[in-house]
Amino acid sequence: MPDADQLKSIFAANVSMSADGKTVAVAAPFEAKGPGFFENDAGAVYIYQRDQAGYWTSQAKITASNQDGFDWFGIGISLSDDGKTLVVGASGEQSTQVDQPDRNDNDAVGAAYIFEADDKGKWQETAYLKSSSSLDVFDLFGGQVEISGDGQTLAIAAIGHDALSADDPLDNSRSNSGGVYIFQRAADRQWAQKQFLKATVPEGDAGFGYTLAMDYTGSHLAVGMPYSHPTYRYGQVYLYRKNETGLWQSQGALSGVNRPVAEFGSEIDMDSRGETLAISMPGMNGSATGVVRIYRRASQNVWELSEEIHDPELNMYSDFAQRGLSLSQDGQVIAIGATATEVADPLNPNQQLSKAGAAFIFRLDEQQAWQQSVILHAKESKSDAYYGHAIDLSEDGRALVIGASGINLRSPLSLQVNDNLNSSVVIY
Repeated sequence: MPDADQLKSIFAANVSMSADGKTVAVAAPFEAKGPGFFENDAGAVYIYQRDQAGYWTSQAKITASNQDGFDWFGIGISLSDDGKTLVVGASGEQSTQVDQPDRNDNDAVGAAYIFEADDKGKWQETAYLKSSSSLDVFDLFGGQVEISGDGQTLAIAAIGHDALSADDPLDNSRSNSGGVYIFQRAADRQWAQKQFLKATVPEGDAGFGYTLAMDYTGSHLAVGMPYSHPTYRYGQVYLYRKNETGLWQSQGALSGVNRPVAEFGSEIDMDSRGETLAISMPGMNGSATGVVRIYRRASQNVWELSEEIHDPELNMYSDFAQRGLSLSQDGQVIAIGATATEVADPLNPNQQLSKAGAAFIFRLDEQQAWQQSVILHAKESKSDAYYGHAIDLSEDGRALVIGASGINLRSPLSLQVNDNLNSSVVIY
């Protein structure tokens, strides 16, 4: 549970769990570094560890070495499978030069940070990453981050990037069309930018990079663009594969239904083998209730739709699949958030708590069909908790972390948190 200082921090806006389910990172991107106005929304990430007796303890509080107000440190987080490498995005960070991290030149340029834990569990910042071209105001580099399971490949989204194509990343002729940067860790453990990716058909304000998913070896990458065709927000997911020479190549894009506000790609996740891909489409039915589509990779470059998972309760006001989605690394378990679900008040069962939230767990049966396993609610449900806003499963799906952010957060821009939030994190 957040302490008094974290109640306005959007604690549990993002969560990430190691493959063995013993390490959890919890983001609080709006946590203040001090009482002053320009110290607001600096952000922090909290690390929790499970001991041999099964108890969870706070291991570390992580902040940026150049921490500043309105950095939104933690707006994107991702742990490697071994739980020893953590990537943190800070899309509001203002420096434009790697060698001058304390020089604030442009608002919301963005940055990403690498932290590593030693064998004693001590965390240290080991890299401060900027892109080679995303250095303009509101490029929002670090708005989403994804590290491969083996901890060697990193994708960082710059959601506000303005280039028209990947061939000319300094061109600013397509406003807010977004981009994704690929970084690789070398033998000396230093990170270097390898490639810049854009949508084949860049669109302004389409959200390219709002969601990312990568396999264990960093060979397959999915990039969500949930607001494609911005007038209608149909959504698309772009697919990329790394070839034998290490070059990332486009494998086309998947689309949902051309229905207004379908927002296909609002959440995505991939198994460790890069063979199963889960994509949410929260506006599938033209309302707040959506579906999750499961795709299987039929061949090296071909993905086929295998199944759709619907809200078992058919609750059109639950926000099923709008936020919170995780596929276990073995591809056998999926967890889906329904953040607007009403829950009976434990102290007054006749009273309903609005936007308390829920999470639905599904398992793959022997016939390769997805079956509902259980519905989870917070033990101490509260109104406006948005339980299920962030979800991550362990490798085998036996451990699970669920964030109740207290607010429906997608973009930090123009967002103000003036009241205490009903935020919490629950680990199963």
